[in-house]
Amino acid sequence: MFTRSMNVKLKTDTILSLTAILLLICITVVFYFASIEQKNLHDLQVRNEHTRSAIDHSQELLAVLLKNETATRGYALTGDSTYLKQQAATLSPIKQYLTALKQTMLEHPELKTKADSLELILNKRLSFSDSVINMRRQYGLPKTLELIQQGRGVLYTGEIKQLLEQSDNTEKGYLNLQNKKSEQSLIRISKQFYIILIVTLFLSSILIIVALRNIRSRRKTEELLHYNNALLNSITDAIISIDENLIIKKWNKGAETVYGYTEAEAVGKHIGKLLQSKYLSLSPEQIIEQVKITGSVQTEISHVTKKGQQIFVLTTASAVIKNETFLNEILIVNKNVTELRDLATTLETKVIERTEDLNKITRLYAFISQLNELIVRTRDQQQLFQSICELAVKHGRFRMAWIGIVDEQTGFVNDVAKAGHEEGYLSIIKKISVNEYAEEGKGPTGTAIRKGGYYICQDVTTNPDLAPWREEQLKRGYHSSMSIAIKKFGNPIGALTVYAPQPYFFGDTEIELIKDAAEDISFAIENIEKEEQRKITEVRLNESLALTQAFFDSSVDGILLTSPDGSIHSANRAACKMYQRTEEEIKTIGRNGVVDVNDPRLADFLKKRAEKGFAVAEFTQIRKDGTHFPARVSSSIFTDEHGEQYASLIVHDLSEFVKNEKLVRDYQFALDQSSLVDISDSDGRILYANENFCRVAGYSQEELRNIDHRQLNSGYHPKSFFTELWETVKSGKVWRGEIKEKSKTGEFFWVDTTIVPFINSYGEVFQFISIRSDITAKKIAEEKVKIANEQYEILSQATSDTIWDRDLRTNKITYSNGIKTMLGYNIEEIQDIDAWWRENIHPDDYPKIAAKLDSAFVKKQKVITEEYRFRCADGTYKNIYDRAFVIYDNENEAVRIIGAMQDITYLKEEEQRTNKAIIDAQERERQQIGMELHDNVKQIIAASQINLELAKHKLDQKDMLAEILQRVSVYLKDAVHELRRLSHQLAPTIDEELELTDTISTIVNSMQFDEHCKVLITVDNRLHKKIMSTEVRTAIFRILQEQLTNIHKHADPTEVQVAVTKTKTGLLLKITDNGKGFDMKQKKEGIGMENIRRRILFLNGDVTIQSAPGKGCTIQAAIPL
Repeated sequence: MFTRSMNVKLKTDTILSLTAILLLICITVVFYFASIEQKNLHDLQVRNEHTRSAIDHSQELLAVLLKNETATRGYALTGDSTYLKQQAATLSPIKQYLTALKQTMLEHPELKTKADSLELILNKRLSFSDSVINMRRQYGLPKTLELIQQGRGVLYTGEIKQLLEQSDNTEKGYLNLQNKKSEQSLIRISKQFYIILIVTLFLSSILIIVALRNIRSRRKTEELLHYNNALLNSITDAIISIDENLIIKKWNKGAETVYGYTEAEAVGKHIGKLLQSKYLSLSPEQIIEQVKITGSVQTEISHVTKKGQQIFVLTTASAVIKNETFLNEILIVNKNVTELRDLATTLETKVIERTEDLNKITRLYAFISQLNELIVRTRDQQQLFQSICELAVKHGRFRMAWIGIVDEQTGFVNDVAKAGHEEGYLSIIKKISVNEYAEEGKGPTGTAIRKGGYYICQDVTTNPDLAPWREEQLKRGYHSSMSIAIKKFGNPIGALTVYAPQPYFFGDTEIELIKDAAEDISFAIENIEKEEQRKITEVRLNESLALTQAFFDSSVDGILLTSPDGSIHSANRAACKMYQRTEEEIKTIGRNGVVDVNDPRLADFLKKRAEKGFAVAEFTQIRKDGTHFPARVSSSIFTDEHGEQYASLIVHDLSEFVKNEKLVRDYQFALDQSSLVDISDSDGRILYANENFCRVAGYSQEELRNIDHRQLNSGYHPKSFFTELWETVKSGKVWRGEIKEKSKTGEFFWVDTTIVPFINSYGEVFQFISIRSDITAKKIAEEKVKIANEQYEILSQATSDTIWDRDLRTNKITYSNGIKTMLGYNIEEIQDIDAWWRENIHPDDYPKIAAKLDSAFVKKQKVITEEYRFRCADGTYKNIYDRAFVIYDNENEAVRIIGAMQDITYLKEEEQRTNKAIIDAQERERQQIGMELHDNVKQIIAASQINLELAKHKLDQKDMLAEILQRVSVYLKDAVHELRRLSHQLAPTIDEELELTDTISTIVNSMQFDEHCKVLITVDNRLHKKIMSTEVRTAIFRILQEQLTNIHKHADPTEVQVAVTKTKTGLLLKITDNGKGFDMKQKKEGIGMENIRRRILFLNGDVTIQSAPGKGCTIQAAIPL
């Protein structure tokens, strides 16, 4: 029996050994396949890095090649040696990047020949750049431009770009193939792993079962040996003998070792109570019952040792039968299986954990693989972000993923892409911030962006930083999360945040993989940004080149590139047209062939340009046919790198301008001085009215605009009168006649009117121009002729006019005593008065007077008025306004004429002086505006054009390019400011609805005084808009505009005071500054001061000016109201 038990034991031990060996082999295989998986993934990462390196080398080579090309072109166009240094600096990087790129290309057989071709074409491109530089050095700009225009450089660059694109595409294709192979390999490894895992679990189960059977067999063997004491004391298992009541009868050394109780302490005690037994499968009663029936039973029980330690034992209970019917005792063998049980539990846990880790890593590698493929094919940032979130949820098995970008103005993070179980989470939670002091900025996303790293929350339920978002996250099954910063060119711009469905999801491997994914995302964003910037730069360069060429070709002004000695190197189309010559002819004849060298202004212009490097002047030019024409010329001198001087000239032909300006000015002046002019549409609505019309009608131009002519109807004329008028002008004919009309105040006035219709290309009347003369005085005079004749005697004594009376029947003429006062004649000494009158009237005026008298007699006119010149006794002429009344007899024959001669010489002279002053002021103002437009605005625009030309050569130097564009922006703002200032000078915009304070503030704001200059405005509250006429408000506006402009340009003050106060008779305007001032004795008043005086005197006011060097200037103007 003992031998049989030993054989069973030997077989069991053999099985246990083999099972353990197989289990170790399985574990080894698991780790072997894991190492293979790690190696494959490592190889994939190495290949990814190789592909990224190849793409980087390709892009870097192309970028430095473009810098070489830009520097070469910059030197070719400008001759600036700085570009040579830039060009030389690119040669070493080109060779370096080419060598690195060839090494990567040689790893692919299909790229070996292309690598050689790339090197060959690149050397040709560099050789061409050297040829351009040598050509510029030896033969100058024209020959160099011819070489560039052949297009070889562009052809080489295009072939290089094509080869680099083919290399990139090959690398990307190989990368995609490797990713697919890696995925397939991972799938095979996973299947093999699961098979080995199942085998390992099966072997572990066999090991445990066999071990349990071994224990059972051992117990039975020990029972058969009748409790051999020596054997009992030598084994480590606890052997206990109990009776049916579970009272301990025997207790071996093994029991003492296992439980800590001595035999004396244990015998006689209830085994269940002593060891605090917990029966895991069978109860004590069931164990006793089984022992009685079967003789033995095996079960697992939990005991507590004397030291309070819980252990698990495999209990084998066997019956010791005294006779066939009596159970003497029960022998219990307790095997301590606590460590074995813990080992099995630990092994099972580790296998499960390893399986989960491998699954997570496999999914993350799949996510990165798909991400790399996405980066290769995606060029849109928004599409990239959305696809990344979807891949993270699909392959990474995350609960939700989203990407947020920081709003730089608000500091809040805006979500731009999301996927997974978002369920409105991002719209419900508080806005995430990057502010470290805000509660919303302490979470994973804000912290990761702010620190430029990553933030991990392993358990949402316990992390205090997640308090603002914990409730909403747990609702959606978010139990752990990781946020990692997305960077662009090293600066954090946002973050990728992923949420896992279980706590403690993120281990070291997962963190490293997600960090790699974030780096790949940043790499893709930077590539997209670089591509967008490249496209923008290319578009701007093309626009700049097109703009420069368009300006040169389409400029209406002639543009010449010359040398100071007078030789001409190039001319645009406008210059060729202006001089009636080809460009070659202009270059051949030089400056002396196109400029009148006898014009003294030429020498002054050349002298000024030589001294200051820049000059503007007007002098005479010569066309091919020999005709001379005036032109305004602006020129600048610049020096190239060889020290040679060149000059650019812009020539503006003033021929048509001078002729048309004078013609228009004469027409407008003639009409404005002599007539009331308005323009109306085909329905009679007024579109324009000149100042004379507004003055007579009593309306402002704004009030008259778009009103119907019927509003001026006096009611004097019958309806048929206007019917005939409209029928005439509507038919396209001119209408002439006298019309009585009504002003705004209700007063009547008469106008001698001529209405001319304007006809369009369809033969339709679309506008009318009405030219009127105010004949109200004439009409009133006619009305009063009768009364005047009746009061003749009284008036002849009371007036200074010369009253005359002519009897047509006797041809006798008598004059009042005014003839002596007015003309210096003693009428009594004149024998033949009729002959005397004909002799002394101006010869040019006599025919007109005689004809008008004959016409009046024929037409039976009663009133005759005429102006003529009459010679005085001292031989000078006076202007006479003669009004006469004709008396007819019963037969309607003229028998007598009574008239009055009025000396209007002073009025004529005053009118001439006034007209001349107005014309002179207008001429000066136009000349000043023309000079400012040419000297300021045009030069600012020319400077902007030159800077833009320079900018196209600095595209690779972002700082310098930004500085140039900023300078151009300042120039354009200055030009806009100059134009706005000139427009305000020409046509002040006075809002009739504004009070005087607002009008003055508008003027001050338009001056744009420096911050160090304070402007104080004081206006009397009593001076509201209703008590001031338009003329007074306009005068104040112009005076303020004129003086503040002078102060702004010349005074350099720190304080300006403008005060307007009401006086008894009107108002007092006072303008004071603490600027430089001037010496009133030495400095002659300019146009501005003269205009101020003229405006005040026109309003019957008074003006005083006080100034001294260093004491500022004060102007006081008293204006009556």
